[in-house]
Amino acid sequence: MRILKAKIKLKDIKLPLQLFKVKDINIIPTLDWIENRSNEFGYNDSFNNRGMIYPIVITDEKEEWVQKRILPKNPHHRDKNGNLKKGLYVHVGNKRVLYAIQNNYDMIEGYFVVNEDDKKQIQLLQHIPHTNIPK
Repeated sequence: MRILKAKIKLKDIKLPLQLFKVKDINIIPTLDWIENRSNEFGYNDSFNNRGMIYPIVITDEKEEWVQKRILPKNPHHRDKNGNLKKGLYVHVGNKRVLYAIQNNYDMIEGYFVVNEDDKKQIQLLQHIPHTNIPK
């Protein structure tokens, strides 16, 4: 079993670190968009040379804030009734999940959040601008 683990786990994040099955995670943007973005900023080089720096952030579809964030811009995640498909969604770390998929990882480390404040706090703590990712 291949597990993509984070190099850095920040002590300020109080949620438990968990392992998620890569095959169960939905990347929010379209695959074309996320692949182009990953290529534009050299994310594969970063992952290959430095590994995954921080854990990802996951939710399920149940929370209203998740639906409001995903549905307007991402119709590919709608079911036949127009609702958000059931499943896990990565809110922080879409390119990390893409890398895990492309490199045959089975599991990836991350945090499961149920409220938007936790997601935003982790996002702020872990943020690395695209132009500053370690190579």
